[in-house]
Amino acid sequence: MFAHKFVKLGLVGFTFSVLSACNASQTETSVSNSGTNTGPNTGDNVERVVGSGNEQNVGFSTAQFPSARIGVVAPNTAIGDANDLLAAPLSGASGVVPISVLTFNTRNGDIRSVAGMYDPVSNEATVSGNGYKVAAQGNRYAGKLISGGDNLVAVIPTPNGMIPASGSATMRGSGDVIYVNTPTSQVFTGVMDATVTANFTQESVNITMSNPVGQIDGVAYSGGGIIAINELALSGGVYQDDNRTTGSVTGFSGAADLNSGSQIVNALGVIGGPNAEETAAIAQINDRSNGTAIMRITAQE
Repeated sequence: MFAHKFVKLGLVGFTFSVLSACNASQTETSVSNSGTNTGPNTGDNVERVVGSGNEQNVGFSTAQFPSARIGVVAPNTAIGDANDLLAAPLSGASGVVPISVLTFNTRNGDIRSVAGMYDPVSNEATVSGNGYKVAAQGNRYAGKLISGGDNLVAVIPTPNGMIPASGSATMRGSGDVIYVNTPTSQVFTGVMDATVTANFTQESVNITMSNPVGQIDGVAYSGGGIIAINELALSGGVYQDDNRTTGSVTGFSGAADLNSGSQIVNALGVIGGPNAEETAAIAQINDRSNGTAIMRITAQE
């Protein structure tokens, strides 16, 4: 079992609603305010602050993050939506097989790999006696869990003897992303293309994500953005951050980049398939006052 501690976010309540929701539809929560509220409620899926001062709802462009947002206490957020994930079995499983399930604990911030079982007939990944449907999204050995709570992705791990000792593999897929731009308290939720490159000779893994498709607090986002994580340490079929690892989030229109030089990267991934041809991973990049991004990824060669 592998465990990593996530850095707690500056935004109150963020981690507690992020990954346990993984599939819940988003709703707006408004709280009382005895002061004045200037501007209409834009239905932007953001919880408002309680207080006696002014509260202002500032509109924003569909192409970029806004320049200011006043009176925000906590975004209501989720990585992915169960309605967007189609249950589909992992076709590489011919019977009930052991799996690694990557989890994010919203109560204490741990990221872990825990043991489970996968049944292709019921298309359920079972963890601690609970079963969750799997969305294969074209993969044979790695899938995202639907309504999994803390349990985000499942992968049929590559046997140790089948992990290459040299060479490299490039795996492509997708990642669900939530990115908080702290200066404006705005949140991007959506999907990005993901490329995972495993260098077995150098025992390292790089992840690159691009082409974001999603929304900022309920409004479509049409800008760019790149997420990069480099030099994850690969040991056997597991890769994770160490003191060489770097990561950044750049190019989101109107948002602060996460590349100050002091950002912290936490990541954990597992190589899957009989010939190390697929992978699943969870990662976080935290750049303190600039923002935080969390992602879950599946990819195949």
